[in-house]
Amino acid sequence: LPVYYYCYFYMGFLVFENKNELLKFLEKKWIWVLLLHAIIVAVTFFANRYYGCRDHLILFRSATFILLLFYIANLPLVQKKFYDSKFVMIISQYSFGIYVFHQYIIWQLTRAHIEWFDHLVTDYYLFFPIVFYVLVFSFSTLLTHLCLKTKIGRFLLA
Repeated sequence: LPVYYYCYFYMGFLVFENKNELLKFLEKKWIWVLLLHAIIVAVTFFANRYYGCRDHLILFRSATFILLLFYIANLPLVQKKFYDSKFVMIISQYSFGIYVFHQYIIWQLTRAHIEWFDHLVTDYYLFFPIVFYVLVFSFSTLLTHLCLKTKIGRFLLA
């Protein structure tokens, strides 16, 4: 799936490469980026509902969201409060493994068409994604922790 998600990884690369310029820009214009993002969310919602959503709108919506998250993550209060926490340090170390296992588990379960699983998804469509995300995230973190205890796991996931 790297080709499928390439544009998002590339946007992340561009944000990181130009972080100083982006932070200077966002210091003065963050409210405009927030407003633009809200407009794009509304447009993509209605466009998807009536016309089918356009890929460029989704990509632009993602880009403005990434900019807002980047700005929030670089606020001094946020950096002081969260970046030094043990939980964030563990998630930071395990992030690639969590991504790999999370993606694989969700991909397999949603494409398997297991009858009881499909019923859970359709019957509890509001509650299920939250619970499923927490369970898969926890399981992915555990799998990553166990894999990082081996030489092969450290080679592949670290």
